[in-house]
Amino acid sequence: MLEACKFDVLTAINGLDAVKKLEETRQSIDLIISDVVMPGMGGVGLFEFVGDHYPDMKMLFITGHPLEGKAHDLLSRSDVAWLQKPFSMQDFQNVLSDMLTV
Repeated sequence: MLEACKFDVLTAINGLDAVKKLEETRQSIDLIISDVVMPGMGGVGLFEFVGDHYPDMKMLFITGHPLEGKAHDLLSRSDVAWLQKPFSMQDFQNVLSDMLTV
């Protein structure tokens, strides 16, 4: 979907892999899109790492699980958005547009 929207994409298999790639990349990253539930390091842990090391980075959570606890609390932040699976391509494009123009 991202490539269909003409974005350059850097992928990671989980939160720990994302941290490694964030540390290694020389590319500018405008947005992290993450599931909330992942093995090794989930989306909330990834968000906490990103907040500590890349405070201006924005995140989009995509999940099939209801957001509870810490994950739900993140929604009050302007640098975090959430899409519930399943969602349409139009919903995805709208959220991307909103997040990348703010």
